[in-house]
Amino acid sequence: MANPENKEGTQDVFPSSSNLKWHLENTSVAVIEWNLDFKVIAWNRGAEKIFGYTQAEAFGKHATELLLPAVARAAVDQVWADLLANKGGRYSVNENFRKDGTSMICEWNNTPLIDENGTVVGVGSLVTDVTEIKMREKELQAVNKLMVDRELKMMELKKVLKSLVCPLFILVIMISLVVPVMAAEQAVTELALFGED
Repeated sequence: MANPENKEGTQDVFPSSSNLKWHLENTSVAVIEWNLDFKVIAWNRGAEKIFGYTQAEAFGKHATELLLPAVARAAVDQVWADLLANKGGRYSVNENFRKDGTSMICEWNNTPLIDENGTVVGVGSLVTDVTEIKMREKELQAVNKLMVDRELKMMELKKVLKSLVCPLFILVIMISLVVPVMAAEQAVTELALFGED
């Protein structure tokens, strides 16, 4: 199905804004809109679920009041400045806090929101809680390290065994040569004793 054309003659990617609005309000991904002062002006159900604040609690609050420790303010302010200047800050993975104070890791996809004159009027953020994924990655890294360490130990053991194989082989040959001689000497001794009887 072809998309209808907009006033510039290009096709609209999202021709039905009411459907898109419904989707954004109800997706499990946090959809947050910030004004130029980095205060919440839109907060969907996904944001409520991820961060624990209702839309009413989040509205008008600065990001550091809701999601970030105060010590992160300088770094976040730089990301914010980059976004407003349209020079970066679009993607990050960082620690955030829920309303109950628990820590989590979130993946942030940010977009400067531009008006028809090309002026940045705010920022839109799509946020996903990736805490579980990051925990699994750490577990896999630990298992991988354990496997690498085990492989290195096996390689070391193989070297030791290889260094022992040659002397062991020589010992086996010597024993195989000595045992028949000893057996022959034993037989001669027994024959001699037998002959004395």
